[in-house]
Amino acid sequence: MISLEWLNDYVDIENIDPKELAVQITKAGVNVEKVITNHIDNLTVGEVIECENHPNSDHLHICKVNVGDKVLQIVCGAPNVRKGLKVIVALEGAILPGNFEIKKGVIRGVESCGMLCALYELGLEEKTEETYNKGICELDSNAKVGEDPLKVLNLDSTLYELDIHKHRNNDCFYHIGFAYEVGAILNKKVKLPSLETNPIEDKIENYFDLKVETNKCPYYLAKMVKDVTIKESPDFIKKRLIDAGMRPINNVVDISNFVMLEYGQPLHFFDKDKLGNKIVVRDACDEEKIVTLDEKERILSNKDIVGTKPVAIAGVMGGLNTDIDTNTKNILIESAIFDGVSIRYTSSNLNLKSEASIRYGKGLNYEYTNDAIERACHLLEKYADAKVLTGTVKYDNIDKTPKVVKFKTNDVNKMLGINISNENMEKEFDRLGFNYNLENDTFTVTIPNRRLDIEANVNDIAEEIGRLYGYHNLVGTLPKLETKKGEYKGDLKLRKDVSKHLRGLNLNEVKTYTYKARPGAKSTYNLDNVVKPNEYVIYFEEALNEYKAGREKTLKNAFSRMNILHFTQAEIIDGVATRLLLPECQRPTYKQFYYYAQKHLTKEEKDLIKTSAAEQRNNKRLLISDSLKDVYGPADMVEIDACEADVSLVSELDPDQAIGRPIVYFMIDVYSRIILAVSVAFDNNSILGITNLFLNLADDKQEYCKKYGIEFNDKRLWPSGVIPKRIRVDRGSEFKSYEFDRICNELGIEKQIVSGASGSLKSVVEQAFHQMHAKQNVHLENHGLIEKRYDSLHHKEASLTIHDYTRMVINFVLAHNQQHLETYPLTKEMIEKNIAPVPAILWEYGSKKYGMPQPIPVLEQYFYSLMTPIKAKISKRGISYKGLWYFAPNDKRLMSEMYAAGTRRMPFEVRMDMRDVGAIYYIRNSKLVKIPLNVLITGNSDYKGLTMKQYEEYYSAKKKMQAKGRIDNEKIDSAVYANNESIVKSAKKNVHSRTTDIRSSREIDKQKVSYEGKISTRLENKDETSKNISADEQKENGVTEYRDYASFEEALQDFYDNN
Repeated sequence: MISLEWLNDYVDIENIDPKELAVQITKAGVNVEKVITNHIDNLTVGEVIECENHPNSDHLHICKVNVGDKVLQIVCGAPNVRKGLKVIVALEGAILPGNFEIKKGVIRGVESCGMLCALYELGLEEKTEETYNKGICELDSNAKVGEDPLKVLNLDSTLYELDIHKHRNNDCFYHIGFAYEVGAILNKKVKLPSLETNPIEDKIENYFDLKVETNKCPYYLAKMVKDVTIKESPDFIKKRLIDAGMRPINNVVDISNFVMLEYGQPLHFFDKDKLGNKIVVRDACDEEKIVTLDEKERILSNKDIVGTKPVAIAGVMGGLNTDIDTNTKNILIESAIFDGVSIRYTSSNLNLKSEASIRYGKGLNYEYTNDAIERACHLLEKYADAKVLTGTVKYDNIDKTPKVVKFKTNDVNKMLGINISNENMEKEFDRLGFNYNLENDTFTVTIPNRRLDIEANVNDIAEEIGRLYGYHNLVGTLPKLETKKGEYKGDLKLRKDVSKHLRGLNLNEVKTYTYKARPGAKSTYNLDNVVKPNEYVIYFEEALNEYKAGREKTLKNAFSRMNILHFTQAEIIDGVATRLLLPECQRPTYKQFYYYAQKHLTKEEKDLIKTSAAEQRNNKRLLISDSLKDVYGPADMVEIDACEADVSLVSELDPDQAIGRPIVYFMIDVYSRIILAVSVAFDNNSILGITNLFLNLADDKQEYCKKYGIEFNDKRLWPSGVIPKRIRVDRGSEFKSYEFDRICNELGIEKQIVSGASGSLKSVVEQAFHQMHAKQNVHLENHGLIEKRYDSLHHKEASLTIHDYTRMVINFVLAHNQQHLETYPLTKEMIEKNIAPVPAILWEYGSKKYGMPQPIPVLEQYFYSLMTPIKAKISKRGISYKGLWYFAPNDKRLMSEMYAAGTRRMPFEVRMDMRDVGAIYYIRNSKLVKIPLNVLITGNSDYKGLTMKQYEEYYSAKKKMQAKGRIDNEKIDSAVYANNESIVKSAKKNVHSRTTDIRSSREIDKQKVSYEGKISTRLENKDETSKNISADEQKENGVTEYRDYASFEEALQDFYDNN
């Protein structure tokens, strides 16, 4: 969001209409998606000069209200209205949110000429029981009667919501960068804010030392301030943060955010006393942990960047151990540049997207890294009573080579097809703020560091000139070619002249044409009047049959395949055998084949090829009712369906890698047409896509939207937490699955399936998808839009991540839910009660008429129903499923069941969220119990954080290893058995052994065996071997050198490999 009030601090736009300026900015290449303003016409400050009770009501009041030029009588039911109160008055003709127009009327027999307003009635705060009971808004007693009340409340901001192309999202993402853009368009100079400070004599070097040990941090600055006073921020800072969608906290934290929105440079403030005297910027260690400012423990990898202990995840979020609190006195300010790719990876890997990480990921200008830290010191000195220490601790390893372009004026004119003089070109560079030098008709232009999107080439310079000149002013011109008048020559000229002369004498000329076969292959003149050799008919029929069978999608494809099969010849080119098409005179033309196909395809066959039989049947079906038949109010019937979006996306981990189309699921209420839930993921025809949709149905939609940087105030725009009575779906595999039936049964939802390829039978959700694509696709051109064109480059042009595209879907949902539906079948009652066909209004109207939809009674039970039942086993070791073991040490009843199971593995009913194998769940005493992976069992914790699909790949590999191991064991057992049999057979004797003197005989043999195992024998043998047999001789004699083995399996494998 860009605040125009804030923008006016840097470039003068005081007397410029915001909408006209938005048009100029959009024409220059930066799309202003929306102009947001709270302004409402016919709204004024009034003073209640009389207040009496209404004679026909126990809660209404009759008020006389001074609005400046007149006194109005207004009936008001607010409990806090009273004499002398300054109020917000909506005059006759005012249109409040929800298209609610204020009109003169009679309330219980008393005329009322306006309305006294609460803030929620103006859409400025959420309507809750608390705000409703509070009554109308009470303005300050100093408010001037007749003024604009929004100006009095400081709520009159005008904001631009920008749709910035990825190549401009680094310099137009903050107010000073956008000010340069507006200054160039309006040809006005940019005024930069003050950076002045009065540093004390004490130096930062006395308190702080810096060391950078990673190449992912090329630039790092640190300054220090002392004796800070933590207090409330000034009003102008609070207002501007609120306009930008940020919540004010205190003066210190707010200044950090303020500077970031001003310069685009994220800053981090450390409590210096908690931090210590040194920061080491380094790569994190694998499994290193940190508790971040949101009080969550994060586990890091060696791809992340941290500071020292760690005290922060660089570029993403600070650590709780050095946060600013009410006791903070001394602050160390960090202003740095970190590697954008690394920051995007960390943010995605930790699922932790912050305002800082977004900006680091887009790239930063090192000059503003300097200015931002100086600006922060200036504001802290002014608004936090800080004392700025002298000096800056700096690490500087950034490339500062200026981007310089040399070109001639004509180079730009050729590219744009226009003619700009050197003088006008200089004016354009002055507007852009580019330093330049003109010498010998050659420009040398230095691109400012703030324009990271411009490369050092004349193409980018031409684009800048062109967009300021105005794309709409560029004139299309045809290429200049030499033309020559045609004329007849020779005998032909003589014949034409004679013919012309004779016709001039009123003679008639007769021309006769005789068909004469061309030399070559014999041809026939068939009934269709197409000259075609007989043998072609066979090939045409073959190609046509391929087309009818659907193996070739178009006639052109069928024709090309026919040529390859029957009209090519083999040739040797550069020693390689190649098949080339025959010359055109020796093969049929596409025109001949097309004509033949049109004559031999019936209308039914053409229709069947283009559409399925089911689609044809559906197109011929009579539409004698509509989707609202037998639907009784909101959430009585919803429709669910999925579609592939018409866009290719890129990976959030690697923005240069295309990953294809996302899948969008919608749940839409048939009665009101309001979209209740969405899911944007990559799960197609999957029960996961459906459960994503049901999870979103339970989400607080305001919190859900905040995750994507989108906010709305009125909860009525997107209802949450209801369970529909009936669901209408098609015959998609996920909707016919047992799992979907189970979910519907447990939630008490009736499922209705429409026949396949019958989109009109669930037209509500189908129309929503069509409208979404229509509204989105105009913005997706050259950004991955998938078009049915042979030259579509959607994967190469892809630039949006799934996070970006989800924002577009949310924007569509919020717009759809408050959009006027022209084709909605309004009833007579709706027309009489002036119920507008707007989904949010229809939902509210229907809820009052038919009763409120069924809410989700117990959220935990709802989530449990969306989990997948699995066939687990319980034993004294815990609960097992597919090789994973789960255990909850605090569940005494579970431990009792484990003892009872003993070594047996008894069936145990549990459920799992297939998105995470890290835990299983079951219901105990009507409460949801979570059982985590038992990390005490070796290897178990390795699978934490994996989905079931990811784990099953490991599980499958493990099964294959076990199968191979069983085969190897059988071979070993067989060899051992044979050896034992041989030993036993060789020891066989013909007489029985004596049984007397067993003990004494055993002792003799015992000592003999002991003596044979003496150490001296081994030492002597070792010495003899080393003296008499060299290593080479040992190898020649087949003696293997002694070596240590890590395991018996390794020794056995070595034996097999060498024998």
